[in-house]
Amino acid sequence: MSFFGFLILVLIGYFVIWPIVKVAMRVRSAQRQFRDAMSGAGSTAGTRASQTSRPGGWSRPFRRKPKKFGPEVGEYVAFEEVDIAEESTAEAPADFNAEPQVSDAEWEDLK
Repeated sequence: MSFFGFLILVLIGYFVIWPIVKVAMRVRSAQRQFRDAMSGAGSTAGTRASQTSRPGGWSRPFRRKPKKFGPEVGEYVAFEEVDIAEESTAEAPADFNAEPQVSDAEWEDLK
């Protein structure tokens, strides 16, 4: 192989193969980050359970916050259906004036 053939192979490797390898490495890195993020999303329940247990042999149960409104607050309102006659809901048609269309340019064919 001549020197010019070797030089052409090096240039092809640098300008063609190396960018393809870089793109493949970035795709693999993105896949790995996505997989790690998805596998980490399921572990939040485990971290919550580990927050309730304390190191040192003692643990305190997780204390729930009380509801802001109890069931005795407020009152039940029964739904009442109201019948309305159809002729009482019909109104007079709205009046409007139709304006002519405005044209600010004339059509001209190009030749």
